[in-house]
Amino acid sequence: DEEILRAFVAAQTHERFAGLSWERLLAEGFYRVNVPEPYLPFAEGNFPTPSGRCEFYSARMADDGYDPLPGYTAPKWQEAQQQRSMVNGQRSIVDGADSDSPPATRPSQLATPESPLAPRLSPLVCISPPAHSFLNTTFANVPRFLQREAEPLLHIHPDDAALRQIVSGSRVRVCNAQGEVTLTAQVTGDIIPGTVLAPGVWWAKFSPDGRNINQVTPAEETDMGASGMFYDTAVWVEPTR
Repeated sequence: DEEILRAFVAAQTHERFAGLSWERLLAEGFYRVNVPEPYLPFAEGNFPTPSGRCEFYSARMADDGYDPLPGYTAPKWQEAQQQRSMVNGQRSIVDGADSDSPPATRPSQLATPESPLAPRLSPLVCISPPAHSFLNTTFANVPRFLQREAEPLLHIHPDDAALRQIVSGSRVRVCNAQGEVTLTAQVTGDIIPGTVLAPGVWWAKFSPDGRNINQVTPAEETDMGASGMFYDTAVWVEPTR
């Protein structure tokens, strides 16, 4: 690792990195890139577009077969059904009340017939940004970082937790048709209702049941970039039995 880092530092020849050295990094722990304060790289334009301007209509996107104008694209799991969601003859519950227009679900992604919550609760959007001490799975095996993160968590809003009889510190089952994972709930108002957050990515061998949050990530690719649909995931959340 040190050899790779030394080579990386030595390769930085841009003026923004003037004064950067391996010894300085070891002594100070960080290095601020030489840019103005405040740093406003596009204050005078100079966007990396053919016109040099911020383009609200992109001819390049049109040429590539995409909508050239900004627009909202609904998540995949909301596309299949725009009507009232009916499961076992009961209406879904959203924010604690019956709703005529609950979030739609796509059975292929969310079908969990064994879940007792399926008949009465709507799924939650699940996001999984890197934990503060990890870089995705990188450094997720370093003992001091593991100690800092403590355990795999699921951040959930108090309203969503109350509907599901979940309290902080309790184990919860997070599942959809892709798979399931067991996490420890952290009830917090720092996340919006209808969304849960599972900091990742824990190595499987350090996770409960040997599974991490990637178990519930869809296998489909994104419409642009052909990447994983990490932020187009919906899950059921319930206390473990």
